[in-house]
Amino acid sequence: MKSISFLLFAFLFHSQTYAQWNKIINSTITFKIKNAGIWVKGSFTKSSIQVSFDEVNLAQSEFIGQIDANSIQTGIKLRDNHLRDKEEFFM
Repeated sequence: MKSISFLLFAFLFHSQTYAQWNKIINSTITFKIKNAGIWVKGSFTKSSIQVSFDEVNLAQSEFIGQIDANSIQTGIKLRDNHLRDKEEFFM
């Protein structure tokens, strides 16, 4: 009887975890690129994401994301200013 009640509890608890909704308040977009043999890490501070989820017809679901290339941060101001040039991100 103990094993059945444990399995029932585990099943109900498992089902509850999938029923929760999460709201994303803050996110970070990071990157790592090798340039001239040196690894460079950075991030973008401005982005937007739109999600359209169709549970019945998954093919109609969409995920659209945009990153503001001018919000790049690599930790070196001179490099950041260079990367914000139109030639770098084809803006």
